[in-house]
Amino acid sequence: MKKNFIEDFEKAKNYYNKVQHKEALQEFINLAYSLCAQHKIANYRLAIKGKEIMLIIGMRAVLNFKEENETSFIGVIVNNDFIDKLPKINSDLHAFGGSDNKSLLTLNYTLFLEYKNEIIAHIQAVILEELKAIKGHSKEFWNTTSTTTSVSFKHIVNENVLLETYFNKKEIIFKEIPAVLKDKIDVLHHKKQIILQGPPGTGKTRLAKQIASEMTISENNFKVIQFHPSYTYEDFVRGISVKNNQDGNIEYKTENKVLAKIAKEALKNYTDSQKETESLSKELNLKEYFTLFVDFIEDKIEENNGFFKLTDNVGLLSSDEDAFRYKGKNDGWTKNGNRMLFKDILQAFTDENTVRQDLKKNPNLSGLAKQHASYFVRILNMFQEFFKNEKLTFENTSVEKVALKNYVLIIDEINRANLSSVLGELIYALEYRGEAVESMYDIDGNRKITLPPNLYIIGTMNTADRSVGQIDYAIRRRFAFIDVLPEILEESTLENDLKFNTDSFNEVEALFVGDNNHLSDEFKAKDVQLGHSYFIYKEANFDMNLKYEIKPILQEYVADGILKESALELIEALKSHL
Repeated sequence: MKKNFIEDFEKAKNYYNKVQHKEALQEFINLAYSLCAQHKIANYRLAIKGKEIMLIIGMRAVLNFKEENETSFIGVIVNNDFIDKLPKINSDLHAFGGSDNKSLLTLNYTLFLEYKNEIIAHIQAVILEELKAIKGHSKEFWNTTSTTTSVSFKHIVNENVLLETYFNKKEIIFKEIPAVLKDKIDVLHHKKQIILQGPPGTGKTRLAKQIASEMTISENNFKVIQFHPSYTYEDFVRGISVKNNQDGNIEYKTENKVLAKIAKEALKNYTDSQKETESLSKELNLKEYFTLFVDFIEDKIEENNGFFKLTDNVGLLSSDEDAFRYKGKNDGWTKNGNRMLFKDILQAFTDENTVRQDLKKNPNLSGLAKQHASYFVRILNMFQEFFKNEKLTFENTSVEKVALKNYVLIIDEINRANLSSVLGELIYALEYRGEAVESMYDIDGNRKITLPPNLYIIGTMNTADRSVGQIDYAIRRRFAFIDVLPEILEESTLENDLKFNTDSFNEVEALFVGDNNHLSDEFKAKDVQLGHSYFIYKEANFDMNLKYEIKPILQEYVADGILKESALELIEALKSHL
């Protein structure tokens, strides 16, 4: 299995590297997996044949992708009468033969996008016909024809992972994602942010962690936070913190908070993963040379009694881990000076800037670098001179291509805060991933925050909690909402020696659903019914659940008008049934 997998992985990877129109290939792959997931097709293959990739269901290729003469094409299986409905299309048709009246409609990528919605709606029916046709195929047929090229492409295109990633200690590629997670992961991949909603005790937070664990290679790549009514933008995105500096004085400093921190980390990974090894090698060399330059500047600062002049009035004071400190002799400067970021100097060097106006016009630099271009350009020119004098060159250092990783932020009780206020301008960024938005706070002269495509957000929402505000439509449109409802659990699915009290679950459920329910008219059972976790117990301790968890919350439901007064007698009569 592993040998075949490695061969197929390399085959798929080589194909991906040669493709010029990766956006078109991404569209094809996403469509293929979306169709298979939607129709719950387990028996399919993504096969490479020459310059083509084909999605094969049964014995039939229903989708294909190819490039010819620097143009990309996507082919789709259609009924011949469908072609007559698209008069603008003028393309070669590759008939399959036979008497089933089907053809493969091959469109260039631009034309495919124009008719995408119509094509997808039509191909659904065609695929259903194909599924009926393959019911007679034996399991052995699929064992002999299936390949691992499919799973290879899924990860290469969507995550750009390296081969080594597949063979860590867990050998994660060979484990099957549970069905309860797969559909939700597919939605999250598509929408980028979801909210798991349901009544208390349905395991929303646990489910969110399971999804995050499946999507990430390491627990370091996902984070869990909990919202509360006083949570603000300054707590979640970016805000000013008050700290004591080295001199013991109070200093106000703008800092990235939870969302901006994980977004910054994910963006760096996403950006690096798009770079070729040659570019990464050059960056590595440049950082090493700049470290030597920083040592050179620190010596200059020391030789000049802690003030190395850039102009008559402005000079360097010291260096931080990622910046030089500079200030002027006159009043109006902060005591510890401004920060001249190393990354600005390196970016200007890479962009071959040489004069002040180059820096002012460079869109890749921070606002402070543009505002104080006169000071920054002096350090840039010094580094350029240092590079030349030391006869430094870019060597072809052996580096590995950076693997694209998924990052997941779990927001528990997402509706307990004022979400519009907490997100601020990032409401826009949720929908337009990869596009920078301007924060109200700047860090080192830069106000931009970007939510990259590899950052996913999972919220959980208790639908029974009426003490908090509802999510407005602007926010709701940007999330996919998934119901997590009460259900009877099979004890075989529970961990260790845990048990599930089905009788008590049914007895409590009868308070909310059925002909004799006691639910108030303005409430829906799916929003308030007690979840299954209340009925999980260990050994003979279910009486504890009943006395201290189930009955109190049901009594509170009566007090809040969720359940009618008629439910009180039944609540008091609840027994463990053990």
